[in-house]
Order: sequence, then structure tokens, then C-alpha cells
Amino acid sequence: MASLRRFVVSVFSLKGSVKVDGSNERLTCGWCMGGGSQGKEGWGVTRGVYKDKKCIREKDTPRFCLFVLPFFFLFLRTESQLESFAGFSTNMAFTGKYILESQENYEPFLEAIGLLNAKTDHKVETEVIQDGDHFSWTQSIPNWTWSNDFTVGKECELQTMKGSTFTANVTMEGGKIIIQFPQYLFTAEIVEDKLIMQCTTPGDTGLTFKRVNSRV
Repeated sequence: MASLRRFVVSVFSLKGSVKVDGSNERLTCGWCMGGGSQGKEGWGVTRGVYKDKKCIREKDTPRFCLFVLPFFFLFLRTESQLESFAGFSTNMAFTGKYILESQENYEPFLEAIGLLNAKTDHKVETEVIQDGDHFSWTQSIPNWTWSNDFTVGKECELQTMKGSTFTANVTMEGGKIIIQFPQYLFTAEIVEDKLIMQCTTPGDTGLTFKRVNSRV
């Protein structure tokens, strides 16, 4: 344990002291000009053991202080700084423009909700603007745009693809947005920087329509 304490102090402190067998061992990080036990030059720790204010042993041990210190200072970030970074990442995770990459059960889903005549060969573009818990969500193809604004944790007035309005509670679990539309359950999440959207119809014959969208 004593040797471990010496190592921690010598590597991560410019100055420090530890108790070793009743003696007082002081360490100073600096340039070792040879002549020590290693006989080498280099940045390191000059270590002396003192007893009754008299040096009874002195040892120069080159260390990797210059290599370690930059990494050590990274750990000096305050908790608020880390929380700020994490908050920024969470608050902006969905923001961006996306283009359809692939989809599953597209036609069966449109048929299930009575919109088969809306089938298109165009790649749907999705734009999301996220500000904390508030979202502006727009999907578009030539000559058609569908937009909704909503806030996670609140009951919001939304619009279906058919143009009718309804109210629903918007929730988020594990980074996944969840909204119960009148005819299906909508979820959206970011996976490996791709926007994954799923619409699941209810019942024993229910199906899941899935879209994978790449960030533009």
C-alpha cells in the first residue's frame, strides 16, 4: 500500500509527501540530471527520505511526468463542465436533416391506415430541430410536406398524415421518442447517427413499418 501511495503521488503531483515506515518521504517533480540510481537525464521525480529533518536516502527516478500530466489535466474538468457537454449532446441529438436509406413494410402499412394511394417512389426527407425537450419535425417529398411541433413530457396537439388533428402525450424512454397516433404507435431514435423511425399498428394482425434515414 505504501508503494502504491508513493506511485500515485510521484506521478500525479508536482509536490507531495507520504509516510513510509515512520519517515517522511518528500517528492518533487523536475529534471533529473543523472547521478541518481538510474544515471539518466529526463523529467522525473527526485525522491528523498527524511528522518528527524535529516536526509537519510536520496534517489532520482526518471518518470513519465510530461507524458502523464496532459492526461491528468483532462481529469481536472469540473463536474459541471462534463454535465454541460452531456447536456449539449442530449439536447441536440436529433437535430439534423435526413434522407431515406431503406424501409420495411411500406406498402402494407399504407394500406393498413388507408393511404395506399399516397404511395411514392420519392425518397422522403426528414428535418428535425431539437431544442431541449421541444421538437420541430418535418417530412417532405415534392409537392407534400407534413410537420408537427411537440414537447416531450407534455400533451401536444398533432396532425396525422391525413391532415386531421389529435392530442397525445409525448414521452421519451432511453433516448426513444414515443407518440401514440390514432392508428399506430410512432417511435423514433438515433442509432449510430441514423434516424430510425417505426410505426406499429395494433392488434393480432398488426405490423411494423420501419424507416432508416441517413444524416445528410
